[in-house]
Amino acid sequence: MYHIERIIKELGTDFNDGTHIIYVNGQYRGNDPIGDLMHDFSCKKSADMKNKIFAEKVRYLKEDEQGVAQMYKIMEDFAREERAEARAERNIEVAEEMLKEGSLPLEKIAQFTDLPLETVRQIAQKLAAVQR
Repeated sequence: MYHIERIIKELGTDFNDGTHIIYVNGQYRGNDPIGDLMHDFSCKKSADMKNKIFAEKVRYLKEDEQGVAQMYKIMEDFAREERAEARAERNIEVAEEMLKEGSLPLEKIAQFTDLPLETVRQIAQKLAAVQR
């Protein structure tokens, strides 16, 4: 197990952002709670898990009809959000290219990219600042 603390190198002081990062070797199988957890993470069947509370939740989400439906909905929502984010990123890239072309008013770019006009204005300002 590795505890990571973030520091400001130039000052030699803690970053103090409230994060606490712990890396655990997934191959670890010691006779302690972390070893048991790493064991449980690698189990294919909930019945093989040591932590009964964790095993019951895994069984519910993977084997129970209602749990599987809940997990399916979670994954479906996640995929929908990912697609929306990818689409928004692509629309921003398209707006940047259109702005570089310089032949369309901001309102048209917003309309064609389905971005808010204010977002297109911000992109235009950033591009203008970079070109200076």
